[in-house]
Amino acid sequence: MTEKITDAMREKLRKPLPPGAISPHPTRSYLSTIKSIYVAERINDVFGIGSWTLKGEPVEMTEHIVMRVVLEIPEFGFYGEAYGGNENADRGDAFKGAVTDGFTKISAQQLEIGIDVFKGLQISGAKPAAGGTKPTKEHWCKEHDTAFFKRGRMKSYAHPIGDTGEWCHEHKEQAETPPTEPIEKIFPDETPPDASTAEKTTPDEGTAPNATDELLSKVAEAKGYKNYKTARSYLVNSLKIEDSRINTEPATVWEEIKEYFS
Repeated sequence: MTEKITDAMREKLRKPLPPGAISPHPTRSYLSTIKSIYVAERINDVFGIGSWTLKGEPVEMTEHIVMRVVLEIPEFGFYGEAYGGNENADRGDAFKGAVTDGFTKISAQQLEIGIDVFKGLQISGAKPAAGGTKPTKEHWCKEHDTAFFKRGRMKSYAHPIGDTGEWCHEHKEQAETPPTEPIEKIFPDETPPDASTAEKTTPDEGTAPNATDELLSKVAEAKGYKNYKTARSYLVNSLKIEDSRINTEPATVWEEIKEYFS
């Protein structure tokens, strides 16, 4: 008969990690990483040494290593699975890093170890709010129930959306009041943007790319998209950029988002 994870055990698992357990991401300054030894220590403290196993299975071995990672604690009937990735040039370190990535994801998502880091409540070198509650900051994302932060070369407050690789930006949460003037007054000297502009995938043949094309080209290149339509969709749906601004303020939009592609 398997044991049940009690409320007291859960409280020990989700207890904020010490500041030394968290460090800035080596290549992405806007992210924090959790040192896996602290996660292993927490599991040992709660479940006991030798009570768990960790296995990794390669699923992609190109320039980017992806591992399917499985964490099991048989006595408590726990089974956790996640995918981890790493791009280290040293293949041994890449495999190890991919397993570590999957391990910390499982531990946070299913055992709640370091959950405050993933929620943005605890970043490298910072102490979490007492009891793991919301920090007393004005920069709070109601949609994702986590804190915005601004670090390094970031020009605005933002936070990553889970493990999706996408970002939520604070200055995009406040919806602008839609204009009440007739559209002819808003665009007095030009034809209003229409669906054909919104779905443009490449510059017109024989013409130099305009500012909007250049913006979409940069985004498409940075994200690996094959056309401008996908790049536009990413700006609107993931970065919360108003579609009209892509046509009217492409240079300003790029200045706001370019740091996230460096």
